[in-house]
Amino acid sequence: MEGTSARASIELYGSTLRYAALVRHGARYRLLDLGHRDFDTDLVDAIRHGADADHWQALTSTLSDVFGASPASRLTVTLHPPAAHSFFTVLPADMSSNDRAQHLRQEAGVLMQADTPRPLRLTADAVYSEVRDDARVEWLHVLALAEDVQERIDQLVDALPFTNVRLMLSTHAIATMIERIVRREGVADRRGPHTLAVGWYPSHLEYVLCREGRWLFGRHVTEPTPTDAAYYAAALLERLQVDAADVGRLFVYGDTEATASFEPLATALRLPAEPMRPTLLIHVDADAVDLRVDATTMTPCIGAAL
Repeated sequence: MEGTSARASIELYGSTLRYAALVRHGARYRLLDLGHRDFDTDLVDAIRHGADADHWQALTSTLSDVFGASPASRLTVTLHPPAAHSFFTVLPADMSSNDRAQHLRQEAGVLMQADTPRPLRLTADAVYSEVRDDARVEWLHVLALAEDVQERIDQLVDALPFTNVRLMLSTHAIATMIERIVRREGVADRRGPHTLAVGWYPSHLEYVLCREGRWLFGRHVTEPTPTDAAYYAAALLERLQVDAADVGRLFVYGDTEATASFEPLATALRLPAEPMRPTLLIHVDADAVDLRVDATTMTPCIGAAL
């Protein structure tokens, strides 16, 4: 059995800071802390463009209050897709780390230089590997932030008691949740091997597609309308050559008040739209966690801590 480890995460969206902490005992998780704080300024704008001293002090003080005595050694900072650039790419599995880093910098520069004419900081995660033409390749998800934005994030968490801080997109966090759910429950009794998760937010829609728990792709659509959920899901499946009949489970997360917006998508896939509840994976400690918090809205934050 693996040893005990505690992990924490924060999620920044609009003027809301969400936070979570959990402890892992082997393959089991127990939620230690869960909550959110609202501010009178847009936190993502503060990270991307800077904030005045009072707003910055309020944010850093809140984080110190939440995590000052945290037992966690790792913190994941979670952003939603509109706030950061990302892309998927495939590279030879045996490529050296130096060659890989150089290739990713070049690719990120080509894809994003028009929007971000500044130095970039990259976070690359291997998603899965496969054999192509008798050679093993790896699919990578790459998250790119302007260097000055990354420096502000570093400043934000510098005084916190974490030895490992990493950045993650909400779609990656959801894919991690799906992987753990599939690992625990399997897919043998499902209609198809694919899992689709859709997140609804006032500013955008998020899509995460996995096959047998393996993250295949993620995307987002800005300024959504209720009918967009079905339309863009169909476009995503067509792009990846996945038949709708091969989708065995549909999860929804985000703004739970917009659940009715997923009805056309659920009808098209002939699947129920299941709220992605973290309790599928973790035990909630009623003595430590405010049970009034809607855990479904916290799913990306919790997934980032897994």
